[in-house]
Amino acid sequence: MKEAFTDAVNIINKYVALSHQQDDQPVVTTDPVEEIRKYKQLADDGIISNEVFEAKKNQLLGL
Repeated sequence: MKEAFTDAVNIINKYVALSHQQDDQPVVTTDPVEEIRKYKQLADDGIISNEVFEAKKNQLLGL
């Protein structure tokens, strides 16, 4: 459970850092499949709801 929490914190920190970047700086892209796996683990561990997971999955898949 602690590992899933750490992963969630890392994901949040990554997105906070990306939101603070200036527009002229390159944005680091990540593998959407890996992101989906991380969010699925958070859902399985009860950290996020299945609805949040599905919404994020659809966003990452561009649906």
